Amino acid sequence: MKKHTATFFTYMVFIGFAMFCIGNSTIVANNEIDILAMADNLKQDERLTLNKWSVIAREKTLIKSEQDFNKKVSDMSKLFPAFNWKVEQTEHGLKATAVLRHVEKSQQESIQILSALTKNGSASYIIYEVKGEKWDEGSTELISKTFQTRIKDIFHGNPSIFSCISGKMDGTMEKVFSHEVRKLLDLFHAQEVESLKEDRFYSVSAHTPMFRQYLTKENLNLQIALRTDGLSGKTTFVVGTPIIPFEY
Repeated sequence: MKKHTATFFTYMVFIGFAMFCIGNSTIVANNEIDILAMADNLKQDERLTLNKWSVIAREKTLIKSEQDFNKKVSDMSKLFPAFNWKVEQTEHGLKATAVLRHVEKSQQESIQILSALTKNGSASYIIYEVKGEKWDEGSTELISKTFQTRIKDIFHGNPSIFSCISGKMDGTMEKVFSHEVRKLLDLFHAQEVESLKEDRFYSVSAHTPMFRQYLTKENLNLQIALRTDGLSGKTTFVVGTPIIPFEY
């Protein structure tokens, strides 16, 4: 993949993630966990192997001072003592990170409390993420049970949920990217809204009636990216709703 392609898509995803972090006005949330439906749809295509996955929940929280931040961290650490907690001061503000690894299942849970305190006020969020190195029955169990229980304990309202799955496409790329992207869009009954196309890379933002979370301005709730290796011809994919919240 060309360097400027990576740079452009990194920028595009960063903008999407920034929208995710700015405030509740950009995302419409619901209580359904879309990654389960996403995985079921992707498994309809036998060429696809599902590997890494991630579900992120985010909610704005009220932290007006460093004292408020420390109390929030103290309360959360008591609620989740099995997590490994770390507090640090970053250039953007205060940050607490808690991690619980399930090594035998190649899964991880993490909690972040972020607070940027300024003279004009504060912007504070709690983020909870579960992720895994492979998609299997253990993934479904973690999401259906543990994830659902955690978000009830961590959040006070309806957090915004971001779901993402990546994997490989069997065989080499014999047809143009647009054909392969169209097949993935069809799995979700989705319509393309905008895209970025290059020789070995294709990303598309779309709308599907299957998912109810969306970016309110563009009405986008599905992102798909394909990338092929120039030497092996192998193709990898990433599917996210409402956006892909990390660099690909």
